[in-house]
Amino acid sequence: MPKPKEAWTLMRRPEESTEAQIEAARRLSMIPSFFGILLVGVIAFLGFASSASAVQLGLQFQSLEGTETQMYEIAQTGTQVWRLQVEPRLDTPGRYNKAFEQAALHGITILPLVRAEPATKIIANQTEKNAWGEWLDGVVRRYGYNGSFWAQHPDIPAKPATAWEVLNEPNLSGADHFTPTQYGQLIAWAGPLIQNASTNQSGRTTEVLFGGLFMWGVNSAYEGAKSYLREAYNVSGAASGITGIAIHPYELDPSSFTKPKLQESYSRIEAFQLAVAGIHQQLNISSQMPGGSSKNLWITEDGWPAEGPEYAVTEAQQAELLKQTFDYAKNNAANLKLQTILWYNYADAPVSNWAGFCGIRKANLTARQSWYAFQGETGAPVGPPRAPVENLVGVQMNNTGEHHTGVHVLSGASEYQTWLTQRETPLGETTAAQWHFLMEEY
Repeated sequence: MPKPKEAWTLMRRPEESTEAQIEAARRLSMIPSFFGILLVGVIAFLGFASSASAVQLGLQFQSLEGTETQMYEIAQTGTQVWRLQVEPRLDTPGRYNKAFEQAALHGITILPLVRAEPATKIIANQTEKNAWGEWLDGVVRRYGYNGSFWAQHPDIPAKPATAWEVLNEPNLSGADHFTPTQYGQLIAWAGPLIQNASTNQSGRTTEVLFGGLFMWGVNSAYEGAKSYLREAYNVSGAASGITGIAIHPYELDPSSFTKPKLQESYSRIEAFQLAVAGIHQQLNISSQMPGGSSKNLWITEDGWPAEGPEYAVTEAQQAELLKQTFDYAKNNAANLKLQTILWYNYADAPVSNWAGFCGIRKANLTARQSWYAFQGETGAPVGPPRAPVENLVGVQMNNTGEHHTGVHVLSGASEYQTWLTQRETPLGETTAAQWHFLMEEY
């Protein structure tokens, strides 16, 4: 997420002038089709459960483990998707199981961001690459469609990962940096590996995403990001290895979205619309990206800091920008082939630059105005974060199916609408005269 240290200096093609792109973005944002009007009516009728049928709204949850308490509070935003970093060094027993379990219990789908640390080791060393590929095959089989995790936990309502994002911002210097050719070669190899794992496990394909292209402004750095995308995409096998493109359109610095030949800038929302529409336009230039028009678009990071040392907006402005970007996404999902938009971040993170202050909650978890704006966009009940309710535990001593004492636990986080477990123990049938059961932390 940091501001790029280098600036790209590429010529803008005449057919993709900034003026033409901003006009295209405006046209997209103004389409009031009958279908759109009808959809709004249907949403109003169906309520919260159907509020984002066209495009999924979600969050990046940095520095969170997915505990029951965290997920209970996060679910109050109405988020549908949680983008979670998944990599071998963090894949300890139970870590990701707990995250997928709690997300599923709260109706949230995880978008795995698959990484290695450092990512460059998987291209520098064949042994490392093979090991990462073996791990990636296993994690898709575990948490994807018909995954082994869901089969082993039939009491958890299955919420399999439906898409897999390959690395984060590979066009930026850092742990995930690849040259366009290197990244194209990676997705040409990893894409089929993910698809084979999914089809062998479930008989169906999955989404594989070009990993979070970092886009800064709409001028030289933005054009550099588009150039990176074109070059990586045209590596042999890369285009067929992915089903979608993930982007991170950050419009924070007004100097990065100035109007050509004018001493003024686009507004932040105009720059955001231009950046997104520009990538959509790029995908539809068949001479440069053959088959690009068939690819889905995902916005897997988007946000503005409400505090911090740089690029800060006010809390009210942050909330309004969240509303404007989400409204643009919802109104133009069909035209853009946009599947998901995720806000960065759920809560402020321990990062010293602007990226540490984009949360809809502060570091102390106080809700910002954007918390309530997010709820308004998802259709969730609007209100401050609430602490979880304790689980309800019952012990059935006798008259059970297998003649053993049974334990039944209702989830307080789901307001007692979801069973956490219903199981008979090895203990035979009991009576109150013989036994007393107590609950204790262990």
